[in-house]
Amino acid sequence: MAFGMSFPQQNKRSGSLSWRVRVALVVLIAAAVATVYVTNRYLTARFTERVYVTTRYLTARFTESTENRAELRLALYSGNLVSELRRNAIVPQLLARDPALIGALNSADYSQSSQRLISFVDEIGAASLMLLDLDGRTVAATDRERLGETHRNVAFFVEALRSNATVFTSEREEVGSYSFNYSRRIESQGQPIGVIVVEVDLAKFERAWAGISDAVLVTNSEGEIILAAAPRWRGQ
Repeated sequence: MAFGMSFPQQNKRSGSLSWRVRVALVVLIAAAVATVYVTNRYLTARFTERVYVTTRYLTARFTESTENRAELRLALYSGNLVSELRRNAIVPQLLARDPALIGALNSADYSQSSQRLISFVDEIGAASLMLLDLDGRTVAATDRERLGETHRNVAFFVEALRSNATVFTSEREEVGSYSFNYSRRIESQGQPIGVIVVEVDLAKFERAWAGISDAVLVTNSEGEIILAAAPRWRGQ
């Protein structure tokens, strides 16, 4: 009888211990899950932060490097243009004092004038040279096909007669390209007798730009594109 009464008591204690163990296991598992979750979030945040900082650093370095290269190329392109313009800007002042050209305008004898201009153009590197009389008529030119052309109302003639210095003008041509000219009036005994025109060859830079990947363009003071790597951009 004693054995029979004690057996149920042992089963009850065993069941009680089993329930406590289960609770403890659940608590441990929950704690482990919470620890893993918190740790993962912390590590993920730290990793993301480091990746973000690294990405910003690399992006900043890449942007700075790209800007530096772009500035160097811009300085090169603009430097070439300025050099070409300066080299041609002095030519009208020299030719306006040329005794042979002054004599031709005074005598209206231009038989040797075109040849004289041709002798200058190769040395100067200009696109072309023209000598105009007071009516704006081309009386001598390096391109003989332009002889007889009238430029009475063209800016490079009108503005040169109005000024006592060399003037720079640009004109849009029918084909869409632009011509760039330096011009200066020629005087004899203090009176204007004609105009010398020097066309600057800036189109050669467009041809050079067409073979590179950079998008190069030049605008005038009004924001209009006058030179560009892609001809379709002109005039915009």
